[in-house]
Amino acid sequence: MDNTLPEAQLRPLLRLHTAFWERTLEQPIINVDCSSARRTWHVAALPPAWEDKDGLILQPDMLAPERLQPAPIAPLGAPSAWGKVAFNTLFPYHRVPWLAAIMGCALRVSATSRTIWPIPYLPDDWYERDRQGFAPRLEWLDKLIEFETFVRDRYYPGQCIPTLDPTVRGPGDLFVQVLGPQKAYLAFYDHPAEARALLEQLTMLYIHWVQRQLAVMPRLQGGYCNQYGMWCPGTCLRTQEDYAVNLSPRIFREFIAPCSTRVIESFDYQVFHTHSGFPLLAEWVLDIEALKAIDIVLDPYGKPLRELIPLCRRILEKKALVILGPMTEQELDFLASSLPARGLWLDVELVTEEQRAAVWEFDRSAAGSSLRQ
Repeated sequence: MDNTLPEAQLRPLLRLHTAFWERTLEQPIINVDCSSARRTWHVAALPPAWEDKDGLILQPDMLAPERLQPAPIAPLGAPSAWGKVAFNTLFPYHRVPWLAAIMGCALRVSATSRTIWPIPYLPDDWYERDRQGFAPRLEWLDKLIEFETFVRDRYYPGQCIPTLDPTVRGPGDLFVQVLGPQKAYLAFYDHPAEARALLEQLTMLYIHWVQRQLAVMPRLQGGYCNQYGMWCPGTCLRTQEDYAVNLSPRIFREFIAPCSTRVIESFDYQVFHTHSGFPLLAEWVLDIEALKAIDIVLDPYGKPLRELIPLCRRILEKKALVILGPMTEQELDFLASSLPARGLWLDVELVTEEQRAAVWEFDRSAAGSSLRQ
């Protein structure tokens, strides 16, 4: 689909984002008005219709974009597909773990924890079964595409740029979700051949999951916009392996890194998601040659900013870097002045010290937090 946005108005953003990917920025990109927090936290953790349905097992036909899909935010107070430095991207309803459902997990509503949990389903003898018992449910992928198409047809190009599902657990994370933690972590030692075979299937469907979404998204000047609001001059994705926190470097290198590399090499522009609470993961993926960028999300119990500076510098020597999270004006100034600007994107939620304690609430919308603004 050709874009219908005014090229002259977009040109400065396209140049800015090209410089980010090429790591030739003279100043870091600081995204506040279209930050991830602004585009996320106004959506309740559970829709009202599910609040009193603890234990409900979701089915695709229970989800309708007309009821669940949030509208885009209005950066700078007016509807627009872009803000000061970033595009106003809108992803499909993000409180559903789409990928786990696509891979075959049942989805259970928890009214107590105000979330939706994937339920592992592979049995104890999974390693003896045909295809390791893997039973994906592609009707969930069809439903995701329905949400993507709804966003495109309802809000593009006047109010937002459609982007990919942000629930981006990589093949290793999905391995844990379909097996359950105990079976998954023991599988690397007890059934390594079968573990690799299952990871191969997860990886191929993961790549297909991205390709299906890109097929219904509008192209913008030959590229796409990712969930951070960055324009990419080609195909894009964000990926992650959060459960690697429980793995040794050897197990990650032997089992997970080949899957991550295959995913990364399947697309042109990629961001690998990590956390300040487990900075080793950023070190582990730094040598994946095709990888363009790494993100670091600031955790409540992660390393202090000052201690992250050496890691950030090492990343910026090889890759572009995205740092996301709440920070004060003083912390923002510290990061901007302490790191090379060449490939630095700061996705910022500005807070005061007094506000910081409330920032990591999973469902700020329920409390009506002013931080959403």
